[in-house]
Amino acid sequence: MVDPITAMGAMKGAYETIKSGLTIADRLGDVELKEIILSLKQSILEKDEQILFLKENLADAQRKQKQKENLTYERNVYWLVEGENKDGPYCPGCYGDKEKLVRMTIGEEYWNCPVCKHLEQHTKSNPIRMSRARRDEGWDSI
Repeated sequence: MVDPITAMGAMKGAYETIKSGLTIADRLGDVELKEIILSLKQSILEKDEQILFLKENLADAQRKQKQKENLTYERNVYWLVEGENKDGPYCPGCYGDKEKLVRMTIGEEYWNCPVCKHLEQHTKSNPIRMSRARRDEGWDSI
């Protein structure tokens, strides 16, 4: 498979060749040749867009893979660990459903997800895990 960077370099070279071809077609007054060259230019532009799209997808996949490698599940929430640094907590509900890292806010006893409203107790007392559906029933249902 061709490296996207190499392909982009080849495309730039092709643009220069097309530009020269258009100049020659203009000088010769050859309309048919000019149309063929313009069609070729359009095709190359479309390939450029595809290469850019693939590069963005590859970068996104690499970022997600690195994130997944640095993610650890501890105390019922996710943490990003890079070397000595531990970052978090991140919501297990949001990551489990959509693989989105959403930082939970820290209250006196609970970590709270601002997106899905998942609560996770972080104090040493009896841990209570509560989803949004459970909280909607009210605290009296516990």
